[in-house]
Amino acid sequence: MNKIGLKHIVLLILVFFAIFFTACRNVAKFSNTYTIIYNSNASDVTGTMANSVFTVGVSQQLRPNAFIRDGHVFIGWTISAGELVIYADGVSVTDLVPAREWVTLYAMWEAVTYVPGETLAAQLDWLESNAETNINYLIKVRAHEEISPRILSYNGRKNVTIRLKGIGSIWTISLISLGSLFTVGPEVTLILENNITLHGHKDNGNSLIHVGENRTLVMNTGTKIIGNSGGGVSVDRGGTFTMNGGEISGNTSTSVSANDSYAQVLQM
Repeated sequence: MNKIGLKHIVLLILVFFAIFFTACRNVAKFSNTYTIIYNSNASDVTGTMANSVFTVGVSQQLRPNAFIRDGHVFIGWTISAGELVIYADGVSVTDLVPAREWVTLYAMWEAVTYVPGETLAAQLDWLESNAETNINYLIKVRAHEEISPRILSYNGRKNVTIRLKGIGSIWTISLISLGSLFTVGPEVTLILENNITLHGHKDNGNSLIHVGENRTLVMNTGTKIIGNSGGGVSVDRGGTFTMNGGEISGNTSTSVSANDSYAQVLQM
């Protein structure tokens, strides 16, 4: 065998081993991962979502929901269509399934009634006159707004849910006088959806949101409570605050305070 032939053989062997070791590294890499598939769980949904590939043993964040369904709000993910919500939007998860397997997360939806009005103030005014028992309302915030303290109470109506959601961008709702920006009234649930920042007042001695007895506040990913000297959220006896995500920061006093041992403050 001449020298040129020998060089070609050596070169081929080196190329073979380079390809072999690269393939081995890729197999090792992907053998330690699993795949998450996002299912819209309805036929009238727009938008698409790419799969997620997560590494076993590592806490990683689910993709933010990109599906849109008219007349509904997204409330989270479940692993079986029709079951209860298990994972909130954008939550971090670890090891949903073993390596080299896949799991489907199904979007969960809740029907809502849109509140009429061009501004936040107008929509809140409408609710004061028109809110009904057992209705899930959605307030769409479309711009930065400044408002005075509001009490979300509706003349004996029960099980009223108000969802506050920024549309198209992140919008700030600023407190322009002293007091709690929102006081959650009896039998009312206030849910802060995404793209909302609540900004307090530097001279305010009250929490930015006050949750009283038999009242509920839920804070989801993509929301903030900031800049208030009296603290972020206060919860009285019998009240409930669930923090699925979001941020409470830059408040001079305590960010979250439970004013009684029977107040529930849940950080998910």
